[in-house]
Formats: sequence, structure tokens, C-alpha cells
Amino acid sequence: MYSMTIVWKQTEYSSYMIESGSSYKAYTNFPFLLSEATSIAQLLGRGISLAQIKAKVIDPPPETLCEEDILQFRSKASRQGAMRALEQLLNNIPQPYIQFLATGNSDLRRATLLFLTLRINRLLREVISEVLLDRLKSLDRSLDRNTIAAFFDLKSEQEQIVSQWSKSTYRKVCSNTVLILVRSGLLIPSQDKKTYEIQVMPVPVQLKQQLKNDRLELYLKLMLN
Repeated sequence: MYSMTIVWKQTEYSSYMIESGSSYKAYTNFPFLLSEATSIAQLLGRGISLAQIKAKVIDPPPETLCEEDILQFRSKASRQGAMRALEQLLNNIPQPYIQFLATGNSDLRRATLLFLTLRINRLLREVISEVLLDRLKSLDRSLDRNTIAAFFDLKSEQEQIVSQWSKSTYRKVCSNTVLILVRSGLLIPSQDKKTYEIQVMPVPVQLKQQLKNDRLELYLKLMLN
């Protein structure tokens, strides 16, 4: 197990789109904010900058709170955290991907957000390439929690950055990584949430063609296309 490795042959453009591809980051909060990312993308599509959007959603005037609070979080601290997560995903992203999020149907929006998440999240890329794809190679779509836990434990043993995370951070990163897989549709949990079914889904044609045009087609494998 854990034998498959995806080799990234980066052009100048693809290198830019794969942010921090060689480092691990502890993403502990606000996983896969699809509706919020869609709302932000719609504002970006209207020519409003991320800085302007941030000012509107973090600390809006009381009389406009209901109208401006597109992040759907009550506390200012939660809005700040969610906005930081969304900035990491959407800052300096080429217009086609913003357009897919802003105007696409539900499948296109979900697949686009998965791509944008994959490009910044090394641990997510590796759990797909080393666990999900490995399981699919054996024609088995079932996956249990112990197998996923074993993957994370192995990373903690092998990677110094991961091993230095606190126990609390480590647990949050593990649970949020799985939650991204579930919310993106790549894993379907059983009723007792002890096992999962790996879901193979075609990437919408618009996104697939854009990734090929940008020489980022290796993402298609990670999206289980």
C-alpha cells in the first residue's frame, strides 16, 4: 500500500498554480466552503477585489450585516478565519477558474473548488494518490477508517513537519482532510461513518479542457476522473 507517487512536471504556469507543492501546511479549519467560495467568486467576477470583499464581510456596518455577511458566520473571528481560508484558495487565480465557480452548475463548482484545494494542500494530494488511487488499482472502492488513519500515522512518522504538529492540530488536520474528501464527493460515508465508498466521477468538460490547456492535466488523476 501507499506505492503510487504522482510526479509533477511543472511548466512555469503549472508551477505557479501548484502553490507550496513541496511543503505540508496544517489546514485545521473551514474545509471546502463551497457556497462561500461561490459567493466570493461572483463578486470577483464583478470586478470587486479580494481586499474590498474582505472589508465588506469581516466588519460590515450593523445595518448591512444581513446583506453583506455572505460567509454565513455569526462571529467576527469566524468570518476572519473563513476569509483567510478563501483568500488562500482564490488569490491570483486565473479568470476561467473564477468563472467556473461563479457561474457553473453544482458539479462544475464542486470540481473547481476541489482543484483549487488540491493545488495548495499537499496532504490531500497524497492521501488521494497513495490511498484512494492505490485502492482503485486493486478494483476495490471500499475504504475503512483504519486505513486512512494508518496513512496519516505514516506521514507523521516520515515527515518532520507533520510530526511537529501538536496532537490537537494533527487530529484536526486528519479529520478536515477526510471531510474535504466527503464534501467534494470523492468519499461517500456509510451510515455508521466507519467505512467509505470511493466515488469515481467525471470532471466536467469545461474544467477538464482548461486543465489540459494549462498543462495541469495531472490533477485529473487526483480528481479520480
